[in-house]
Amino acid sequence: MKVGTKVYLEPIGNQLSFGKDIKESVVTKVGRKYFEIQGNYNKFSLEKMTDVTIYCPNYKIYLSRNEIEEIHEKEKYGNEFRKFFYENISKKLSLIQMKAIQNIIDNPNMAIMITMASNNLQKENCA
Repeated sequence: MKVGTKVYLEPIGNQLSFGKDIKESVVTKVGRKYFEIQGNYNKFSLEKMTDVTIYCPNYKIYLSRNEIEEIHEKEKYGNEFRKFFYENISKKLSLIQMKAIQNIIDNPNMAIMITMASNNLQKENCA
């Protein structure tokens, strides 16, 4: 972290009651454990990337907006998967589908390669 770095603040905890908008700011001061940003904010922990307070932190700091969007997308998929698998899936899925899911769980790198290959095939078919 260095002075002049653009950062993105995501409201967390009680601050969410005032809105979910992501705010941009710039680092103005960096120490060994803490840094400060432009605006009327508490100092932030370099280790936790949250504001330092005796209560619940109000903001989480990110170095890119894309990082925040990826986290939200992962949470969205996680919630969808949780909802789907919470129900009695043995009636929804065939044995072959269940084995395929288990294979993905057992071999996550293989699942990534299959997904990438599938995406490439789709692009070739569209061209």
